[in-house]
Amino acid sequence: MATFDVICEDLCFEDEKYLNIDSHIIHLPKTLFIDFMKKINETNSCIELSNPLFNDKKIFIRKFVSSFGRYSKMAIIPKWICDKLELNIIGSQINISFVNQVNIIKKMKIKGNKSSYVNIDIKKLLEEKIENLKCINVNTFFHINDIIFTICDLTSINDEKIQYGITTDEIEIDFETPDDIQKLERRKIIFDKIIDNLNLKISFNNNDDNKKKIKKTGIFKFSDLINNNDSNVINKYTLDDLYNELFETFDNENDKLLLKEIFDEIYDEYKTLSNKQNTNNKINSVFDGKGYKLSNNDLSNNDITNDKIRQLRLEKLISNV
Repeated sequence: MATFDVICEDLCFEDEKYLNIDSHIIHLPKTLFIDFMKKINETNSCIELSNPLFNDKKIFIRKFVSSFGRYSKMAIIPKWICDKLELNIIGSQINISFVNQVNIIKKMKIKGNKSSYVNIDIKKLLEEKIENLKCINVNTFFHINDIIFTICDLTSINDEKIQYGITTDEIEIDFETPDDIQKLERRKIIFDKIIDNLNLKISFNNNDDNKKKIKKTGIFKFSDLINNNDSNVINKYTLDDLYNELFETFDNENDKLLLKEIFDEIYDEYKTLSNKQNTNNKINSVFDGKGYKLSNNDLSNNDITNDKIRQLRLEKLISNV
């Protein structure tokens, strides 16, 4: 193992070959490159990169070239490796070592952040991408179109779970449920929990009369509660109370974020419906008052029709709102 100064390739190149977001090419210090070139043809070998300050953070790469010019004594690495190893884009150091007898990957499980890949010829695109990477690591990712695929699991040709390995053109690919579908499923569970909790509060405050008015749909319709003439639950049990109570029941941080996301939507709908209700009350007060009534002068035209009366009343209403 040797330690070298390292710099992010974004600061060194303009060549798209190196600036590709999924680039698996590293630049080795010139002396190290010459040494490794003598070894790389050995069966199943790759390069280990690690952070000297956090030795458990490692990435394994098979594709490398030589650094040159003013960077000839430095290692140059892609931005995603800087991020994974928690290295600064300039001013950090990196440990580099050569690894023999690396496992060959038999099977991999990946997860897309979007389910839209089912609409494209994903098999061919995946084969091309994986072949180009040469060596892959668990919990890293790559892009195809606008979809981010995370490598969740790797199995060797010996049927052992591994953290990294060398790719071949015969890898079996399995898919986990995409992130967007998982989120929808989780939202539905959290949403149902909100509805169940609301039903309990409504039952307690309204003797179960209004429980049936809350609909179990995938979209929160808070208007059922707001439009209820006897919505004591609003006065006795606020949205903040409900949110705080439910928040304490979740341990998973992603679930807590989803809960907040749903409640933000509820707050927005509640505000919109409340404003609408206030506007309706104002209009109704005008209809009930003298401002809505037409004067004798308005009705003096012998040709006045019902449509004309409605038009005059509307004009009168607007002028008084």
